[in-house]
Amino acid sequence: MVLKRLFIALLLIWAVVTFTFILIHVVPGSPVDYLTDSRLSVQAIAQVKTTLGLDKPLQTQYFLWLKNMLTGNFGYSFSQHRSVASILKTTIPTTLLLTSFAFLLELILGIIFGVLSAVSYRRKLGHVINVGALVIFATPEFWLGLMAIFLFSIKWHWFPAGQKITPGFEYAGTFQYLGDLLHHLVLPVLVLALSSAAYTTRFVRGNMLGVLQKDFILQAKLLGISGRRVSYKLALKNALLPVVTLIGLGFPFLLGGSVVVEYLFSWPGMGWLTFHAVLLRDYPVILATTTITAVMVILGNFLSDLLYPLVDPRIRQKSGESE
Repeated sequence: MVLKRLFIALLLIWAVVTFTFILIHVVPGSPVDYLTDSRLSVQAIAQVKTTLGLDKPLQTQYFLWLKNMLTGNFGYSFSQHRSVASILKTTIPTTLLLTSFAFLLELILGIIFGVLSAVSYRRKLGHVINVGALVIFATPEFWLGLMAIFLFSIKWHWFPAGQKITPGFEYAGTFQYLGDLLHHLVLPVLVLALSSAAYTTRFVRGNMLGVLQKDFILQAKLLGISGRRVSYKLALKNALLPVVTLIGLGFPFLLGGSVVVEYLFSWPGMGWLTFHAVLLRDYPVILATTTITAVMVILGNFLSDLLYPLVDPRIRQKSGESE
């Protein structure tokens, strides 16, 4: 069973990266258009194509790239003129820093407001949280980012809205450096977390309301157990089990980052890298980020499948019976 799922996972990864390879070569535009001047001679442009390896037939380029990728060689960036591996070494930690904080904040806000919305769904607080979550969920991420920049950076000057750190602070002391870094993190983390927390709130609310209607909850209330204890101990424990799925599916987000948020806040991570690579038709970078994202999505699904039986004994029991 495990081998079968592993084979399917590898097949999916191959399909995604192959489709991406074909797509970037089919769409209009070529790296040569961005790296050369139209006034250059035909021979000079042909020499650039040869240097980049774009003069070979498409199938030859594909199999050569696939062979290199399987050995961990993602090639050299057309636009940055250095190995893609060296670029990823700087962008992956930067994205992890941003997305880890955002993912943690998303879970905290989503669980808290989801539970409050379910417990007080007949009261004003529940309606306010529910409507607020719907509004934020329906609001485009780029608009939230622009409003955050306008209010907290331009109008009130509370937080900076660009770059990872203030120029010059990389040479400051450790505490000054960390303080400035955290100061720059506030707005992108908040925007990134709010967009996802709205969905998590709705998700937790729906699960919580479903659990509150279960027979064992009603029996607990009939036995005289306080409503607060029933809601926050018995119901909450069961309602949070499906959240494990969200944790697993959020795993790819940690490395993939957010193209919109990283672009708006000039955060030099994977999303920012992918955006500029697409604009410049930097094929090796596009293929590398797509491959990493595809692998992370598959690993996220595996993580969800592994974690769910650990937190829910009923799943383990059913698995044991089926075996």
